[in-house]
Amino acid sequence: MGAAVQAGLSALALAGDGGGATGTGPAAEWIWLLHDDAAPAPEALAELLHAVERAPSVTVAGCKQLDWHAERRLIDVGLSTSRWAERLTLIDADELDQGQYDGRSDTFAVNSAGMLIRRDVWEDLRGFDPALPGSGDDVDFCWRNRLAGHRVVVVPGARMFHVSHRPHALGNASAARKAQVHLRLKHAAAWKVPLHAAGALLGSLFKLVLSIAVKDPGHGFSQLLATFGALGRPAAVIRGRRNAARTRRIRRSVIKGLQTPRREVWAHRRSLMEAIGADDSGEALTGSHPLADQPTGDSADDFAALATSERGWVGNGALLAVLITTAASLIGLLSLFRAEAVSGGALIPASLRLGEIWDQASGWWITLGAGLPGHGDPFAYVLWILGVLGAGNANGALGWLLILAMPLSALGAWFAAGALTQRRRLRLAAALVWAGAPALQVALNQGRAGALIVHVMMPLVVLALLRATGTAAGRGRYAVPAPGERRFTEVPPAKPGINGTPSWTAAAAAGLALAVVTAAAPSLLLPAVVLVTLCGTLLGRRGRTVWWALLPSLALFVPFVASTLDRPRAVLADPGLPLGFDAAPLWQQTLGQPLRFTAGGGLTGLPVFGADSAVPWALLLALLIGLPALLLAVAALFLPGRPPRIARALWAAALLLLAGGWLSGQIATGVGASALVAPFTGPAVSAAAFAILGAALIGAAGLLDSADRAAAATAGRKVLVRTTAVTAMVLLLAGPLAGLTVWAAQNVLPPSATAPAAEPAGAGLPAADSRGTDAQGNASLGTPRLVQPVEPRTLPATAIDRGEGPEQSRTLLISTREDGTFDATLMRGAGTTLDALSTIAAARPIMGSPARRLSVTTTPPLRHSATSWPPSWPARALTPAQSSSSSASALWSCGPPILRPS
Repeated sequence: MGAAVQAGLSALALAGDGGGATGTGPAAEWIWLLHDDAAPAPEALAELLHAVERAPSVTVAGCKQLDWHAERRLIDVGLSTSRWAERLTLIDADELDQGQYDGRSDTFAVNSAGMLIRRDVWEDLRGFDPALPGSGDDVDFCWRNRLAGHRVVVVPGARMFHVSHRPHALGNASAARKAQVHLRLKHAAAWKVPLHAAGALLGSLFKLVLSIAVKDPGHGFSQLLATFGALGRPAAVIRGRRNAARTRRIRRSVIKGLQTPRREVWAHRRSLMEAIGADDSGEALTGSHPLADQPTGDSADDFAALATSERGWVGNGALLAVLITTAASLIGLLSLFRAEAVSGGALIPASLRLGEIWDQASGWWITLGAGLPGHGDPFAYVLWILGVLGAGNANGALGWLLILAMPLSALGAWFAAGALTQRRRLRLAAALVWAGAPALQVALNQGRAGALIVHVMMPLVVLALLRATGTAAGRGRYAVPAPGERRFTEVPPAKPGINGTPSWTAAAAAGLALAVVTAAAPSLLLPAVVLVTLCGTLLGRRGRTVWWALLPSLALFVPFVASTLDRPRAVLADPGLPLGFDAAPLWQQTLGQPLRFTAGGGLTGLPVFGADSAVPWALLLALLIGLPALLLAVAALFLPGRPPRIARALWAAALLLLAGGWLSGQIATGVGASALVAPFTGPAVSAAAFAILGAALIGAAGLLDSADRAAAATAGRKVLVRTTAVTAMVLLLAGPLAGLTVWAAQNVLPPSATAPAAEPAGAGLPAADSRGTDAQGNASLGTPRLVQPVEPRTLPATAIDRGEGPEQSRTLLISTREDGTFDATLMRGAGTTLDALSTIAAARPIMGSPARRLSVTTTPPLRHSATSWPPSWPARALTPAQSSSSSASALWSCGPPILRPS
């Protein structure tokens, strides 16, 4: 703009103007600057001239800036800067003009739109700095005018109507940051210039980290690039400093008194954040964003630009859900608190060093027993990430994951439910239902780390997929009005992730979360591929983003699948030790139960509610937990409008996942204590249960909307609808609370004499199958807790030293069982660890077609019986009669055998 003004003055000189009179008398000439996107009020110029005539010391006068479309909305009444040269208007968000700033006069700077400048001062200061082509030129000119000993005033009576939020304006956030850094370097003392340069760079790096944390990395990168752009112009800074020094008449310290103190800056920033984070009722009525007022040449505060109305305090409901689930988890798993490692069921300790876990994950040689070719399981990468989060201690991270699984599941479900409903009571119910799901309780008690991680991550996967396809519900000014509602006069603005606008960032997050889920439960890989393919195909342009969600999972599984071509069943196997189970029938899986139970089987570990009771406690608790959500999900299919389409999609996903879980359950992938083991149904049940829960949220929201509309209906219908809504909410909350109470009681109370015994997985050996069936064949509801705190090392120190030393000896571990047979395991180094287990090795001894599920005559590598062991070994040398306990273990290394009770 400075070049345009200079060209206009040159044209006047060529037309016969002698350059204009100087001084403060009546003959002094003035320059009035107008923007192409601003228009003055009819009396604006008269007010400005009247102000400079009254005060001859004033050389620059500015106007009150108002919004072009909302004439009472303030943009600025004078400008100021912080000590870091940050441009400030000190106007609250969406503030209206009520004459509250009409008493302002002297100010640090004024907006260039409508700026009145004495011509001799303009020529003496050489106009605007060409290094600031758009944003910051007015602040810099007023700054130099102040240093030259002149005054700058704002004239509130002179009104200027300015277009806010102009597309492709020069005054964007990047230009504002570039101008800010340039002004800091230009007007600072010479010895402070290097310090300001370093401070600007560090501040940009901090903003980059902050923007990534609030999921807006583009803003952070643009700020960093703008800082580099300002720092990369030393010649412009030197010219600007030389020009400012030529006209400076007063000390720089005098100007500091006109700048805004740090406390006021932070107070103004907090007010902006509070206005943005407040309830969206005002925004919904006006349909405008409080930070949308960005006229040409202005810039928003960088921290406020990072904020959105969705960020801020998550809510009391989330805190309540976390507190309830944390209390239940601590009661049920108190013995695992601060344990060095955990073992039992399908879980054994992991390696002590992260490097070993990474080698097991990325290597192409399986180190179990004598070793065999094959790529490491993808789940080992998840273990490595857990080890990184645990500061190098993967065993400690696994223990904390077990304890924090319930509160983490509640928090994830709270956020995911926000994409389907805005009602906080429903989000609280979703958090409690998901944290108290039976699939999570079974995974915790049986040490199924893969199923546990799937349950924790599933809400994040669903949330990311909803946002990736633009299916998430909008809020505030982005919310779609209900049928017949007249809040909006125009279509809600587009925003990635909602209202049909897809989000590439959410698709990337969905891909990473889906990779973790499929690595933890490979049986979900094929259903996930089918679901993503259907979404990408049926949603058209909205579904083009979800295709990228498959890339991380495919990249993770391609090397592993290449090494399982001779045993494809290994692709479906669960990570960890093979652990037998009785899969629930489909109708029980629809209620969220992964393990089979009989109606009169009672509750596991609670004799008062046992199978001999006249009340079918197992069936009642299962119905109380799963039936309310199931009924609400069915009701969602019959709602009017858009929600039924989402509910139908969720139902289709749930049925597909249940079908995939049932099909994978027909394929044997490992050998348990006494039978072949198929993939655990828990991950498929968890995924289907969350889809049904999402449909239930839609149904509950529709029911509550009907209750609200019934306020104007007849009294009888009003009572009926509200009673139904209250009953549904009570039942929806009663189920998870009862389930959490029963689970905690089962883990705290000592096991009853009739409870099925389960052998712990000590020393890296598989645990006995946990089927939860009593002597009469009644399957009770729930499962006993198998995980226990153990030492992180699975072998004695002597065997470990020889295994990891120069000898590299192997250790043969033999454990006898009550039936006279024994198990034998050949271990390397410090013993078999969770990351060293391989689904390829577990599936290797299984032969035949998947439907027949035949086992070969050769013994599996981890479990051997006395009848099949080579006759050269003294099979009867270790029998229960020779040990003080029911079973014994022997270790052969490079020396005599060592006996120890197990």
